[in-house]
Amino acid sequence: MAVLQTSGTYNYSASVITLLTAALRIAQIVGNEETPTGAELQVGMDAFSAMVKGWQASGIHVWCEEEAILFPQAAQPLYQLGPASTDHACLFDNLTQTTLTAQANAGAGTITVANAAPILSGDTIGIQVSSGTNFWTTVNGAPSGNNVTLAATLPAAAPSGSIVFDYTLPLARPLRVMGGRRYTYSSLIDTPMQMWARLDYQAQPNKYSSGTITAFFYDPQTAGLGGGSYTAQNSLLNLWPNPADNTNGFRFTAQRPLQDLANLANLPDFPVEWNAALKWNLAMELGPEYGTPTEQMAIIDKQAQKWYDMASSWDRESESVLIGVAWAPGYRRG
Repeated sequence: MAVLQTSGTYNYSASVITLLTAALRIAQIVGNEETPTGAELQVGMDAFSAMVKGWQASGIHVWCEEEAILFPQAAQPLYQLGPASTDHACLFDNLTQTTLTAQANAGAGTITVANAAPILSGDTIGIQVSSGTNFWTTVNGAPSGNNVTLAATLPAAAPSGSIVFDYTLPLARPLRVMGGRRYTYSSLIDTPMQMWARLDYQAQPNKYSSGTITAFFYDPQTAGLGGGSYTAQNSLLNLWPNPADNTNGFRFTAQRPLQDLANLANLPDFPVEWNAALKWNLAMELGPEYGTPTEQMAIIDKQAQKWYDMASSWDRESESVLIGVAWAPGYRRG
């Protein structure tokens, strides 16, 4: 982490400070040999986030496409997706799925699993208990061998062989869900599900019939916290039929917003191929505010359009920018 001293101490992610400094220099806000102040970098960071949100709001959709999984509960048809949700979902590559190697009784605060190596202190952990539900809590301290200490004790017994789920980060609110599959935990098999439009779900006369899930409806605009729009914390997902048990997950392809730069230590999740478009377009945002000379703004405008067109030409959809995050081979799209 690079540290600069101005009126206070600021910590910056190296990739963020490099991009912001380049844009500030292109716009002639700082000289080629000058180091930006903390205040200048803060303005650049704010402009960067505003620029990305502006692209999204104008219909130029900038997103990441990733595989995710929701952990349905028996008799629960409606779920909220987002970091503030009490329902549990994560990126599929962030999931650790293992099993209990010994029965854990009701009131147990420690469980023994087949493989605790990927499990970290503070992770969210779920255990299939004998009541037919998933019990969720957090990991209290680093595992000792394959023994994992829970922050809360089990409310019911969990037999040996019960499935245990663990993840570090909750899922960000998806902008869109592109397709979904019923994921059988025991066999690791995906089964395609129907993706319903709003009218399809509204026309379903018995939304609370119980059975094996075969269809879903995703509503990104309605949220329990924050209302609709880009800033909503949660969105809604309906599963049909009402899940009869907790033996299946809902695995889906989610398109989520790119990470906001909430502070100067954040790491943006743009691929490096977009760096040129980002810094020239960011210079376009910053230049007028700092009085960049007209002739330099003309150069910036031309280069910003050139690099933006080049990057957006990789996309597979018209009028959008589709970025896949390379969590695993083959995940990058476009």
